[in-house]
Amino acid sequence: MKRIGKFKLIIGAMLATFTSPAMAGELMLDWGGTKSGDGRIFTDGTVSMRASAWSIGALTLVDDEKLGVWSDGLGVVSGALDNSHTVDNFGRLDFLVLQFDQAVSLGEATFNTGWNGMKDTDATIGYADFSTPYDVQPGMDNKLALFALKDFSLYTSEAKQLGNSTRSINPNGAVGNTWLIGASFVPKDKFFDGFKLDKITYDLPATPAVPEPATWMMLLLGFGAIGTMVRGSRSSARKRRLQFA
Repeated sequence: MKRIGKFKLIIGAMLATFTSPAMAGELMLDWGGTKSGDGRIFTDGTVSMRASAWSIGALTLVDDEKLGVWSDGLGVVSGALDNSHTVDNFGRLDFLVLQFDQAVSLGEATFNTGWNGMKDTDATIGYADFSTPYDVQPGMDNKLALFALKDFSLYTSEAKQLGNSTRSINPNGAVGNTWLIGASFVPKDKFFDGFKLDKITYDLPATPAVPEPATWMMLLLGFGAIGTMVRGSRSSARKRRLQFA
């Protein structure tokens, strides 16, 4: 009987080893100064991640943009008239692509906001698995969004309140080696979303989660909603600032 008891303890320990996360960590996405350019690699010594900046225009074409790295986090530098150096959905849909050197399950993200009167941080989150090396720029430039982003499973992370936010962005424990974090593709309120991504946490999971289906109606509905919001905000920059004050 004692041998059986010891055998059960050994089996239990083995099962715990196989089902628990291998490691958790976080990546700080600021370098304490202003830098902009192509994608940049961040690491905490456990995982390496390449971040790049993108946007989707009125014709739903994806554009390769410059990644801004500030003390408040990552933003998108597009050079457009409505550009605020944030990840925002004013006029265009800005998003970041985060490519990891291994599959991760994201946990929390820190969103900083307040630029150009934008104080909301609702976000579209996506995840996928790609076979291309993590340090190679994705081949999405000048492609229709429905094709460029077809392998991502997308969902919405709502801020619930205005202002800076640190919150869980992965309630179902999804796993992928490539993640998308953008200003909400489908605004659910009257506020534009604009933020810089300052920090993310992650787990290295023992077993992958079951993926959700991609929600492509998000893109179609999003452009309609954002178009309405933009038309209502074109009167002047001053009126926009008052709107979000």
